[in-house]
Amino acid sequence: MILFYEDWSRYPDAIVDISTKNKTFLNLAGIYKKMGIKNHAFLLALHNPALKGVDPRSSKITMVNQLMVQKECIENPWYYFREVAVAPSKAGVGGSPFRANRGNIAMIWLFFNNVMTLLIQPRQTGKSFVCDSLSGGLLNLWCANSSINLLTKDDSLRIATVARVKEIIAEMPPYLKMRTKKDNNNGESIKIGLLNNVYNSYVAQSSKKLAFNAARGLTSPIVHIDEFAYFNNIATTLPAALPATGAAMDEAKLKGVPHGVLLTTTAGWLDSESGKYAYDFYNDCAPWTEGFFDAKNLKELLKIIRSNSGSDDETVLIDMNHRQLGYTDLWLKKKIKAAKAKNEEAETDFLNIWADGSNTSPFSKTLLAKLKAGINEEPNLEITEASYIIRWYTDEDLTNEQMVIGLDTSDAVGKDDIAMTIRRASNGEVLGVSQINETNTIKFAKWLSELMIKFTKSVLIIERRSTGTAIIDYIMQFLSARNINPYTKMFNWIVQDKLINENRFREMLTHGIGEEFQDNHRRETGFATSAFGRAARDKLYGHSMKKSMEFTNSKTYDKKLIGQIMNLTIKNNRIDHKNGKKDDLVISWLLGYWFLEAAKNLEVYGWNTDKVLNEVKYNNVADNSKERGKADKVERDRKQVDFLLGKLKDSKEMFKVNVLVNKILKLKNGLGSDAGMFLKIDNAIKESLLIKEKKEQESILEDIMPDW
Repeated sequence: MILFYEDWSRYPDAIVDISTKNKTFLNLAGIYKKMGIKNHAFLLALHNPALKGVDPRSSKITMVNQLMVQKECIENPWYYFREVAVAPSKAGVGGSPFRANRGNIAMIWLFFNNVMTLLIQPRQTGKSFVCDSLSGGLLNLWCANSSINLLTKDDSLRIATVARVKEIIAEMPPYLKMRTKKDNNNGESIKIGLLNNVYNSYVAQSSKKLAFNAARGLTSPIVHIDEFAYFNNIATTLPAALPATGAAMDEAKLKGVPHGVLLTTTAGWLDSESGKYAYDFYNDCAPWTEGFFDAKNLKELLKIIRSNSGSDDETVLIDMNHRQLGYTDLWLKKKIKAAKAKNEEAETDFLNIWADGSNTSPFSKTLLAKLKAGINEEPNLEITEASYIIRWYTDEDLTNEQMVIGLDTSDAVGKDDIAMTIRRASNGEVLGVSQINETNTIKFAKWLSELMIKFTKSVLIIERRSTGTAIIDYIMQFLSARNINPYTKMFNWIVQDKLINENRFREMLTHGIGEEFQDNHRRETGFATSAFGRAARDKLYGHSMKKSMEFTNSKTYDKKLIGQIMNLTIKNNRIDHKNGKKDDLVISWLLGYWFLEAAKNLEVYGWNTDKVLNEVKYNNVADNSKERGKADKVERDRKQVDFLLGKLKDSKEMFKVNVLVNKILKLKNGLGSDAGMFLKIDNAIKESLLIKEKKEQESILEDIMPDW
């Protein structure tokens, strides 16, 4: 079977069959090509060119062609899905050809690479059909002496699924059918005696004990768990089922026959036990990207998946909305209306949004709605040379863009993620997000250093915990070796306290690339979150969280980051993550906002201070003369404040400083909610008052020093 680009060399006679009548496969191959995927034609592979133009369903097909079709289906599952598989008719005569889309082709590709997969799609977009078609092919073509286990949430869904698989097999051309009248015909299983294959179905159990016992008996190399987020006692069932199937999968692997685990569901409810478990599983998966198609081989694919998974499992999440699957917004509206789905029910069933269903969030429904409305379902996924995935939310060239990189560190040994969020300085919007779960710390630090150099005006603010210190030390050496002062590329308290300790700051400018200076000031770089003080965690989850939610939440974009924000709760009278939940992305996001609002002396980092949060304005001015008049006054006051700030910067007399500060503060009250201007004002006043305080201290020292 052709999966990777190099596989074409194993089938020298194979061709790309552009004459197929199934146009959905042609269209999808074209989409992959437009995405820049080199390996974009695998789904059009035809091992035997003699079958080009042959209709495998023709009543006049010759015996020779029948044998060739059978061989092609067995060797090349893409041919089966493209030319043979049909969905059973719901009305009239004859079924519908298999409709290729970005979700089902990705799932099939991963399954035949034996990668555990979680597929999430809106209802009525063919999620069940792809799994049932796969099961039909496995039972009838690709397996022998094997079993498939279906686990689903209730008996009605089990009966419906078993019936669909039988219908799919029944729709195959007669010469491909292996199922006979002697095989069982009940509503819970399917047997194909000629191949000694069996399809067993099970439903969720009402108690944990029953769930555990049932799961321990599932010794099968192929498992499909449907409606994963609604499966009662799934937290007991899945951990017990996976080891039970392990031996069967190992045997299948040695024999080179299909094996794997498929999980399918619509989004669930976070206030249910199954929903919570499924959502945690969801967040631990490596995100799907069509870039996986261009992995050199299975070994390289698994390496990429491991680096970007949130656990030791090599599991991939395919999360596809209606547009990605080829459906229009009008189609979606009609389906929601027909289902009479409202609010959170519509979000879970048709929008792939996990519903909280409770009032434990510290944020208003308005803010949460704004946050969810800003989700970008299809970021540009970049697989870097280091096998890390960055989810980009812009196509523009960011080489010289002022950006802050927030980084929450971890040991990166398959448990917690290293979480990275890149935010634009002018408006706080999220430009890129990355989660790296398993990697060598030095390898990551090198890659991050190169990223910081590539983006010339990026500044890193890193949590100085866990491996953070080691990463900082490596970046220090890497940048210094290239004659770049690391204190101008990473947030540090030396720059922050420039006016308090000018001698140390001047020494940093001249000796910052020196090892001795760096050794003497190792604690000054990074943000070491603590219980108290200026780097207190409560400051991130307090002021920074409040402002970031109010001012930049609609520009957060990233679905996993937004999911972590929505999972926050009130604990011990403060905002925190729920027990068992993650907040690493939230921390990286908050560190970035803290830097944009609280970091001082930004010109040292090569930034234009006037462009920091300068696009963040929150008063939507109505189109009427009264509101325009108010807006004009605000604009006049802003210009006046700019003028006074210039005078304040040049003022050296303490009396004038006090007068200017008072004037600026009065004008500030009438500026609405201009966060950028507020930040500019606060920083300018703080610097002026610090200078004033320092000069007053110097004056006092002069008065008390003896006149030698």
